[in-house]
Amino acid sequence: MRNTSKTLSSLVVGLIAWMALAALGNLALRIGVPGYALVEPAMQFSSMMLCMRLLVGVAATLTAGMLAGYLDRSGNAGLLLGALFVLLFGANHVYLWTEFPVWFHLTFLAYLLPATVAGANVGKQMRRQRHACRQPSQRA
Repeated sequence: MRNTSKTLSSLVVGLIAWMALAALGNLALRIGVPGYALVEPAMQFSSMMLCMRLLVGVAATLTAGMLAGYLDRSGNAGLLLGALFVLLFGANHVYLWTEFPVWFHLTFLAYLLPATVAGANVGKQMRRQRHACRQPSQRA
């Protein structure tokens, strides 16, 4: 039961982290990319702007996976969070299908699962290293 609650909480943290990081990344695009804020309401992004949106998404996805992997003890958080992302964002991209080019949708949806799992693997490794550093030396 404890592992289930850890897994569930790691998924919640991962989802919240993704939303916060994506919002911050989008704010950075509005501030840092000339013309971005002007075209955002109509979603008339240039190809360069779309690529930057994808980069923000990759960074948010990797980091969310890393946090979930760090917190989860069962080792399932990366796969579960990635599947959750595909379901949630896949449904959203179906709704937005006509707003963006097909390559954008396919790229975004294609990296969600592997990037989340990769981030979770990094998080698991960080947790193991932290745990190993806290263990007293086993030398004779």
